Amino acid sequence: MQLIREDRAIDYQGASGPCDYDANGNIVAQLARFRVDGQFVDVEKFDCVSNRECPPIRRVSGK
Repeated sequence: MQLIREDRAIDYQGASGPCDYDANGNIVAQLARFRVDGQFVDVEKFDCVSNRECPPIRRVSGK
């Protein structure tokens, strides 16, 4: 809470990787849609960092 009161940046590393927040407190990050096929497999990735519309970066798998 001290860092927040001092309006200092917080380097938060979430389970999905690094997380940044916008002025409204929303997480801004790259997202992935995945499936479990014995392990987690990315199916599609989205860029919500440079574009708030979160367009697909690439389709990883045809399944």
